[in-house]
Amino acid sequence: VEGVPQIPAFPPQFSATIEMNDADGYTVHRWEEYDSHNNRARFDQYDSAMDWGDEVGDVMTLYDLEANTFFHTNSMLDTCLWGDMDHLDGNPSWDGIEQSSGTTTLQSADAYFGWGQELNGTYVGTESVRGILCDHWTEMRCGEESDDCSSNYTMDYYFSAESWDIPEAKGTRVPIRM
Repeated sequence: VEGVPQIPAFPPQFSATIEMNDADGYTVHRWEEYDSHNNRARFDQYDSAMDWGDEVGDVMTLYDLEANTFFHTNSMLDTCLWGDMDHLDGNPSWDGIEQSSGTTTLQSADAYFGWGQELNGTYVGTESVRGILCDHWTEMRCGEESDDCSSNYTMDYYFSAESWDIPEAKGTRVPIRM
């Protein structure tokens, strides 16, 4: 569509601070580092009142695929797990690690966030986020793979506008808010 900017790709290295607020009244804070050049990822998360199995409280996960090693800590359960990547459960993880091929790999940032070709969103226009001019896309997603998509949510993506200069980005458009 003329006048609509092309959807940018995620950079191969980035860090992000994520806040998820649920309608049921809880918040998740998450800090992520993603580095496809060095084949590493780190995810720190605090869940306030959720109950996803044992993942409640401060949780840190670190993947070093070059060393075939993972570390996982949980402060509420006072646990620390580590080992080689072969000891993970063999299913793709929501932490961006893919094991379905039998070999552990780091998902691309685009695949991790369901971005790029898979995006079925709508371009909303430009908007200022934290004082940064951004292009804004929005998309309705299904939270659970089911026929009726009974658990859906809206994802909003804000990338720095092409005209905006961010020194560390070296001319690349970067995600500002999701």
